[in-house]
Amino acid sequence: MDRLGIRWDVREDPATICYSSKSARKPSDSRLKGPATVPAIAAMHITIVRGSLPWTINVPVDAGGIISVEKVLGAIYACLQKPLTQAEWDKLEGSKRRKNAHVARLNRLLKGAVAFELDPKLKRVDLLGECVMYDGLKPAEPYDAPKEWVLTLKMAPELASALFLLSRYQL
Repeated sequence: MDRLGIRWDVREDPATICYSSKSARKPSDSRLKGPATVPAIAAMHITIVRGSLPWTINVPVDAGGIISVEKVLGAIYACLQKPLTQAEWDKLEGSKRRKNAHVARLNRLLKGAVAFELDPKLKRVDLLGECVMYDGLKPAEPYDAPKEWVLTLKMAPELASALFLLSRYQL
């Protein structure tokens, strides 16, 4: 899955993915419905680790008995859109984490949200901070169970610029 070469902000629906920031070209339907791994596998578990909060995703199998790219991306998105539970909130480390989560939630809500669609709850995606760009899936260590994967994320370029300005001017 890390060889897809896609650009995807995991805060947004997987339908928004494209091949690069300079291209609006989207992966073909056949690529998205194709197997996520070579060779194809019939079971996949993805772990997303954010500080003290690990989330595990069991990716559903397609009708053909394989795990498709589309199912993987959809499962990641669905996991990150879940509201934060009280237990997850309680695991956050320090006031800075809580502040960052609220700032991220505000940014998500202000990004094209319509008033009647606003969700007042914090979502898991709000805890990702500036690392919201899909960077691939890596096999979990040790690599003796090919169905275990870890999601890797990287910083969004526009967020890096905003964070620099915030730190420079202590906003």
